[in-house]
Amino acid sequence: MKKLFLGSIILLVLTISSYAETRKYYNSGELRFVFPTKVNGKLEGTVTEYYRNGNVKYKWNYHSGQKHGIAKKYENGSLKYTWYYNHGKRSITTKEYNRDGTLKQKLKQGHGKLHTHKLHHHKPHHKNMKCICYLYMD
Repeated sequence: MKKLFLGSIILLVLTISSYAETRKYYNSGELRFVFPTKVNGKLEGTVTEYYRNGNVKYKWNYHSGQKHGIAKKYENGSLKYTWYYNHGKRSITTKEYNRDGTLKQKLKQGHGKLHTHKLHHHKPHHKNMKCICYLYMD
């Protein structure tokens, strides 16, 4: 009975320690990063970066030490951009959102820059494509 109880406690401690996270702070003391636990020395879970005011700045998901899944950037407390990583490789499409959370536009990455295409109606039944370039920020 004592062995079973001791084994249960060890299992509980191991389970709790597997969900440990690492926190990093700005020099002034505000929380800057929360890193998930490492599994076999590699990040596994969500990394969150914060602005000095405590609002979330970025969220990245990691699997086996590589960015994997959806990544998000926030500005002024609202979601601003999302993009996707597939085992460390960034997708070519980034979505930009309005302050109210609605989709503003889709951006395409190419040659180190992000491009967006907007349709402008100059004449009835005539569409002209206009390219606006944004600096690529990773």
